Amino acid sequence: MAGRGTDIRLGGAAGDSERIANLGGLYVIGTGRHVSSRLDDQLRGRSGRQGDPGRSVFLVSMEDQLLTNHVPDAGPAPEADADGRTTDPRARNVIRHAQRVAEGKQLQIHRNTWRYNHLIEHQRQLILQHRDRVLRTDAALRSLAAHCPDRYRQLRGDVEEPVLVKAARQIVLYHLDRAWVDHLAVLAEIREGIHLRALGLGLDPLAEFHAEAVPLYHRLLDKVEEQSAQTFQEVAITADGADLASVGLRRPTATWTYLVRDNPFGSPGERVLRSLFGG
Repeated sequence: MAGRGTDIRLGGAAGDSERIANLGGLYVIGTGRHVSSRLDDQLRGRSGRQGDPGRSVFLVSMEDQLLTNHVPDAGPAPEADADGRTTDPRARNVIRHAQRVAEGKQLQIHRNTWRYNHLIEHQRQLILQHRDRVLRTDAALRSLAAHCPDRYRQLRGDVEEPVLVKAARQIVLYHLDRAWVDHLAVLAEIREGIHLRALGLGLDPLAEFHAEAVPLYHRLLDKVEEQSAQTFQEVAITADGADLASVGLRRPTATWTYLVRDNPFGSPGERVLRSLFGG
């Protein structure tokens, strides 16, 4: 199937479009139905583009995953011939019903995913605002000076203010970025098990996730302040800046990405494997 924005030219580069059109044009054969009827419609739409002739046909088995997963009690195809084929409208209705059920489940999954991601995105925006403030102002140095006044006075006598501002930024940004990555990892672990815990107690999984995620975020900022103050006390800061490597602070060479799982219970196959092997 050609990608979006790409039309399939009858006859291709050979320019034999008239002969292909006389033969009926592009014939799209689907060997099953997608979970979303929109994808089937897109496949159908590949034929007959821009006035060209064309047709489409879908061959569907009553044992396809779409039906066995979403209408397992559909039963065998009605009035099938010796080869097991049928064009009975009742079979089409079962397939359409399976797609509607599947689309409803997908919509609910995406809705739940959005609701979880909405909180994480809100926290990310707050972190970005805090990070931007650290980058653009002397907020980091002012915070460290308030937590470590003696250390600040000592350094101020030996190091110029712009150097101290830059060193404070490096310290706070390191701990802020590190804490955010750890926070995302913890949220991923919480969400992985929150449904089973909540359902076992008859609670709302999303409410329980919020109840854990919000306090964790506030503790994250406190942790950043504490660790930044400790580093400010220990690190050597000279006219050349802060030697963060001397206290073991090195920025990561790679970025981890934490994926949000759409279905917290996994696919039917994954659930069977977990039950067999205790995963």
